Amino acid sequence: EKSSKQVLSTIPRDSPRIDDDEDDSSSSPASPASPQRHRSFHRSFTRASTTASHNLERSSSKTYSVPQPLKVDYIKQIMDHNEQLQNREFSYRPKKIESLCFSCIILPSLDLDPKEMQRFATPADLEGYEERQLYTLLLLQDPNVRLIFLSSLCVDPEVVSYYLSLLKINPRECLPRLFMLSPNESVSKPLSKKILARPQLLHTIRDIACENATYVGLCGYTGSPATIELADALGIRLLTTRDVKSLHFGTKQGSKEIFSACNVPSAPGTPSKHDDDLLSTGDISKLQTRYWTDHCKYIRTPKDLSMGIARQIKNFSIKPKKWMIKLNQGFSGRGNAVLDLQQVQNHFYDNINDMANDIEKLLPTMEFECSAVTWAGNGFMGFRNQMRRLGCIGEALLEGDSVRSPSVQGVVSQDDDGRPVVRILSTHEQVLNGQTYYGCIFPARSGYRKKLIEYGLRVGAELAKNGGEGYFSVDFIARKLRCKAWDLKAVEINLRKGGTTHPYVLLELLCKGKIDEEGVFHSQDGRRKYYIATDGCRIPALQKVRKDALLHALLSGKNALAEEIKWNMEKKKGVVFHLFRFVDLKNMVGFTCIGSTLEEAEEINRKTIHFLTALGEQCADTP
Repeated sequence: EKSSKQVLSTIPRDSPRIDDDEDDSSSSPASPASPQRHRSFHRSFTRASTTASHNLERSSSKTYSVPQPLKVDYIKQIMDHNEQLQNREFSYRPKKIESLCFSCIILPSLDLDPKEMQRFATPADLEGYEERQLYTLLLLQDPNVRLIFLSSLCVDPEVVSYYLSLLKINPRECLPRLFMLSPNESVSKPLSKKILARPQLLHTIRDIACENATYVGLCGYTGSPATIELADALGIRLLTTRDVKSLHFGTKQGSKEIFSACNVPSAPGTPSKHDDDLLSTGDISKLQTRYWTDHCKYIRTPKDLSMGIARQIKNFSIKPKKWMIKLNQGFSGRGNAVLDLQQVQNHFYDNINDMANDIEKLLPTMEFECSAVTWAGNGFMGFRNQMRRLGCIGEALLEGDSVRSPSVQGVVSQDDDGRPVVRILSTHEQVLNGQTYYGCIFPARSGYRKKLIEYGLRVGAELAKNGGEGYFSVDFIARKLRCKAWDLKAVEINLRKGGTTHPYVLLELLCKGKIDEEGVFHSQDGRRKYYIATDGCRIPALQKVRKDALLHALLSGKNALAEEIKWNMEKKKGVVFHLFRFVDLKNMVGFTCIGSTLEEAEEINRKTIHFLTALGEQCADTP
C-alpha cells in the first residue's frame, strides 16, 4: 500500500494535505467527544436561508479573469486524491483556511418512496438525477466555502471542469476546497442509505466538513428518515425538514390539510374534513416492512376512496366528469391516474351507497400516467397495492379552454433568534407532458404572479408552524374564466427540491440578484433576467451524440455554435447544461437558457436545439 508521501507526490502543491500520524495529538482533529468538536458539529445556522447560496451572498474581494477551460488532468488529480482519502484509514486535516465560514455537504439523495422509485427509476436514473445538483459547485466562487459533494458514483472530471468554467474564478484556488466523495455503489436505493452503511466514509465526511468551519450544514434533496439519521450520525445540522412527522405535509393529503389551514383555495376532493371515518393506518404488524407513512391515517381501500368521491358529488354537487386519483407519495405525476365518471354523473342516485358501488367498479378502468401500471398488477406495479401502502386522494380534474400549470417556490429557514422565516424564491410556468414535469419558464404570467407569491407565503408560514423546513414548492391549476380573470387552485406541495429548483438557484448564483415584489428577477447590475429550462430534451439528433462529444464541444472553444450560446459572465446570458450522464444512458440532456428578456431566452433555446442537432449530424458523419 502506498504511503501518504507517495499519495502527496501526485497532488498539486496547493491541494489539501493528509496525515497518517494518528499519535500526534497536537495536529490530529479533536475527538468526536471533545467540546470543540461538539460545538462545530451542532453549530446553529443563523442566516436567512437554508441554502448555501443564500447564506453566502457576500461577494468575494478577489477578482479573476474568465478562466480557460480547466485542464482535466488537474481535476482528475484532485478527484483521485478524494477517492484515496475515503479508502484509507487515517485522520484527515484540510489545508487551513483562516477565513473559512461555511462547510456545505451536498446530499442529492432521492429519498422518496422506495417502491415508487423502483417503478420510476433504475439505479442509473438515480445516479443521473443526483448530478442535477452539480450546480452547487458554483458556490465555490465564494472563497469562504468548502463544498463536499456526495454521489453514488464518481462524477466525470470533465463535467466538473464544465461547471467551474462558468465562473470568474481561479480554479487552483477553489479546487482545494472541493471534495467529491462516493461509495461507488450502483444499486436501487437512496444515496443516504449507501453512506450510512459505510462508517469509514461517514468519518471522512465529518472530518472534512468540521475542520476550521464556523458553520456546517447538510443540504439534502428532501427530508426523510434516512437523511435525518445521516445528519444525526454526522452530528451536523440538516437543512431540510428534520421531523419525520412533518414529512406528512409533503404528501398529497397533507398538502390539502395545509391549504385548508391557511385559506389557500384548492381543487375539491377527498378526503375532506368530513371523511375521518374513511381514513386508516397501514399494516404495522411487520416491522421489517414498516414505512413512515404506515402510521399516517389515509384513504387506503377502493371502498373508502369510492365513498369519499360519492360524498363530494352527492353532498357538495361537484360536477366534473373526470377525477384525478393520486398516490400520496407519487412524484413527477407518475403516481396519478384519471378516473372517468361521466356515466355516474349522468345518473341520478337516491342512495349514496349505490353511487359509491358504481364508482368502485370503475376504478380498474382508470387511465394511469405510468403506462407500466395496472389496477391489479403485482407488487409496486399494482395501483391498488400502492394505494394500500401509501394512501391516496381523489380530486376533481379541473378543465377549461385555457388551463395553465404555474407553481411558486420558496424556502423556510430561521432568523438569528431561531424564528422561522419564509422567503419566496420564484414563480414558474410548468411545462408538462401529460402529468409529468418536462420543464419550466421563469417567471410565471403576470396575470396571477402576485397571487402565487401571496399563496406561497401563506403555505410557507403554515409549513413552518408544523415543523417544515427547507425548500418547498406549490403546484397550481390556473383557469381563465369567462370574465377573463384567472382562477387559481392549489394542487399539491412538494416539500423538497424539484425540477424548478436548480434553474432558479443557478440563476441566483450566476447573476447575484433576487426577485422584486412583482416576482421579476433583477441581477446585481439591475438587469431583469428570464429563463427557459428543461430536464428532458430528447431531439432525434441526441441519439448520435455521446457525452464526451458534447463536453468537448462545450469546453474546447472550437465549436462556433457552442461559443455563440455558452454562458457569458459579463453579459449574464447563455445556456447552462445539466444531466450529462443521461446523454449516453437515455439520449437526453437538460439545460437552462438565461436571457435579459423572455424573447432572448427563447432565442437561446432555439440556438441550443440547433447546436445539438448540428452536433448530432457531425457525430453521425464521424467514423
